[in-house]
Amino acid sequence: MTQYWILTRHELRGLTRTWRAGVVAGVVLALALIGPITTKFMPEILSMAGGFEIISGEPTWQDAGVQWASDLSQIIPLLAIMVSAVSLAQPLTSGSAALLLARPVPRSSLLFAGATANAIVIAGAVLAGALANSAMTIVLFGDGGIEPVEMALRWLVLMSVLLVAVAFGAARLGSTMGAAGTGLGTYFGLALLSALPPLRDYSPAGLFALEGGITWWWAASTSIVLVALGCAASARAFEKLPLTSSPHS
Repeated sequence: MTQYWILTRHELRGLTRTWRAGVVAGVVLALALIGPITTKFMPEILSMAGGFEIISGEPTWQDAGVQWASDLSQIIPLLAIMVSAVSLAQPLTSGSAALLLARPVPRSSLLFAGATANAIVIAGAVLAGALANSAMTIVLFGDGGIEPVEMALRWLVLMSVLLVAVAFGAARLGSTMGAAGTGLGTYFGLALLSALPPLRDYSPAGLFALEGGITWWWAASTSIVLVALGCAASARAFEKLPLTSSPHS
């Protein structure tokens, strides 16, 4: 366990000293702040752009919440997948993983330390973004509460499923493309299933319903099982993955 946390701290330093953490934090915060602003002033923007007349009434803080939920379910997951795929596959493609494993370090610790570091960075950025979104919504609309934070906390469950998928792709295929492809395939598969009510309500596909609800807990519960199975499959696949100390594509 000590080795695992040492590796996790090492991966965290790598994330914070490269472009990855900065890109995640910058994009998430930009989306969090821009969403309420564009929602508030959309009638004026459309009017100046082409004389459109808004007949549905003035925007509300609920509309800003819908925009934040859209960012959480559409843009931010794709960003998390791509950044995590680069981060988890880089040690494999550069040869540094083979050098680390020359020491008495369990393979699973190396794999999951990278996944944990990415989860910490992404979760921190999203929670900070949720707080910023909530504050901006209150400033612009005079209301809003903590709903953006609640949605972000639910989103963390979806993130865990996607990160496990990325880790499995990296462990099974040993490449950035493999890791990204597995993560994206999982994301789009769940997104498609979320359009089918019976599957959406009682499976991980229901994670896209960030507003919560009774059936959302079924989605979270089944996702925990999926994450556990994914971790076991990833550890087994990584044990069988050939590693070389020289860079390869």
